[in-house]
Amino acid sequence: MSNPDLFYNLLPRYNRRQDMAQGSPLQALLDILKAPYDAIEGDIEGLYDDWFVESCAPWVLPYIADLIGGTGFDQTDQSGLDVRRMVADAIAFRRRKGLASVLEQVIEDVTGWTAAVVENMPRTAQTGSLRKTHDLPGRLPNLRHKPETAEPFAGRTRLASLRPGEGLLPAQVRAFVWRREVFPLRGVEAFVETHYPERRLLHPLGQPLRLYQRRPRRPHLNERCSAHMAPLALTQAHLGLSIRFADEPKHLAAAAVVLADLSAWKHPLAEPKARVAIDPASGRLLLLDPADHHKVVLADYVYGGADVGGGPYRRPDANLPTALPVLRSFRTVANADITDPLFWELESLPPEGGIIEIADSRTYAPESGLDGWSIDLSGPVSRTAVIQAAQGERPCLRGDIHVTAGPAGGVLLLDGLLLEGRIHLDGPVTLVVNHCTIFPRNRIGTALVVEEGSSAHISLDGTVTGMILLNGKRGRLTVADSILDSHVSISSSGDSVPELQIERSTIKGAVYACRLTAENSLFLGKLTLMEDGDLHCCFQPSAPASAAGLKREGEPVFVSEIPGHPGYFQLSALCPQAIGQGASDGGEMGAFHRAALWRRLGNLERAIGQYLPYGLDGEVVFPSWAD
Repeated sequence: MSNPDLFYNLLPRYNRRQDMAQGSPLQALLDILKAPYDAIEGDIEGLYDDWFVESCAPWVLPYIADLIGGTGFDQTDQSGLDVRRMVADAIAFRRRKGLASVLEQVIEDVTGWTAAVVENMPRTAQTGSLRKTHDLPGRLPNLRHKPETAEPFAGRTRLASLRPGEGLLPAQVRAFVWRREVFPLRGVEAFVETHYPERRLLHPLGQPLRLYQRRPRRPHLNERCSAHMAPLALTQAHLGLSIRFADEPKHLAAAAVVLADLSAWKHPLAEPKARVAIDPASGRLLLLDPADHHKVVLADYVYGGADVGGGPYRRPDANLPTALPVLRSFRTVANADITDPLFWELESLPPEGGIIEIADSRTYAPESGLDGWSIDLSGPVSRTAVIQAAQGERPCLRGDIHVTAGPAGGVLLLDGLLLEGRIHLDGPVTLVVNHCTIFPRNRIGTALVVEEGSSAHISLDGTVTGMILLNGKRGRLTVADSILDSHVSISSSGDSVPELQIERSTIKGAVYACRLTAENSLFLGKLTLMEDGDLHCCFQPSAPASAAGLKREGEPVFVSEIPGHPGYFQLSALCPQAIGQGASDGGEMGAFHRAALWRRLGNLERAIGQYLPYGLDGEVVFPSWAD
């Protein structure tokens, strides 16, 4: 209420004077009407906002879509989809129905994927017809000539297609749809190979990494998708790759960076000016000048992946058990004058804790002589420490993290980070990990350890991690929308048993636990429970036919199980329907449940059917993840 005394001022002045003389009981009574008045006033103001798709409430969108003919698509909130934009563009799409550029935009709106639509007949080479020589003069493809651009943008198609019907003609319209997402990164410190300082890897954890060209803004409605707008593999360094050394202010010139095959780490035949060779298929980097072998390499590049694990994408807020107190924020970046700025920020946190935001994508290691990071949350009251990446950045912390807490407990929140090392918890610690990637050195050993006798509460959301070992006597481990690339072992040390709750996650290794509650998850390894678990719509390959809540129809098929691959543990289109649509809400099971692959495929089919001109035949092609 803009005027808190609105009702009271409507009374005559004589009554207000009498009320004030008696202690203002009437004013207190009228104050009770403030809350319902504000609710009614806000609802009236919202009615005006609901007239427009840009400002209306989410529940109004389906009604507006029904009025303008934008129905027929699954408008459930999904990762990567903007339902509001889908409805807002419906009228513009209807006015331009039948154009290839509009079909590209419709596919992007209803699926979130990039698409390129081409007219197939002028691009198709075909043999001549003996019956209709004057209509179809034959054209032969040149298979020896390698096109300079990818298949949708080449002059002639290189995809063989035989279709039933008269003349066995291919589809008149072909839509190329890329399922992958690409994310740009700036100033990433390259990983150094042990004993070979000239060998580097662009991924800070030393994982394979596929590079893509930089994708510009979304094209206008009348613009067509070109080779520079699609998420294609990197073929020219200047399209999405910049390299510089930490001691040099400028990036290397284009002539100093060459693309080569470094699968065997062989020195490529390059020009004398070349200083760096990069393999875009694996993310390997080779320093050609011996004078640069011991320099720090910083790279700007575009990689393919998904919104799981540490990344520069826009992350949702962390699911905290309790509200965080108001904390001071400390913004840190790599500084040549300070050996380790992050270490000093951790040491200077106030008694109640604080928020440390890392504003770059560099790699931070503990001070010389220390084997890791030490975070002490002990104090007379609960202490809270937050270490988070700034939006658009993906920093890497190298070294083990040791977290201790006193009887009052403590909270540690990690958000948007890459962690190369182990996390040790000792004491009543509440650990919240939001969209991070945690792997020990060389992926050997345990990624998360709870010391024996500790009572820790751990929450993993949108996280990729290795082995987890809990030896506590109490506590809980909650995993949601995450990938566990190894085993999970929970043992009890007393009468109290730690609880394990898993939702919409993929667990590659075996699970050993006492109590388990799981839903819409994929268990690829052996599942050993000391007590009967509560499982609902989960997959386990060795589950008996009578097991409640477990499915074993078919086997899940993944695009890749290699960390760093853009399709890491994403379900393939060849996956059985029982897995792809086996979740409780009809979606896919596993860590990418929110990605809603099959719902997007349904929207794609409806878009082709609604916006393709009458009499034309359409075909959808999904380029391989290596393209």
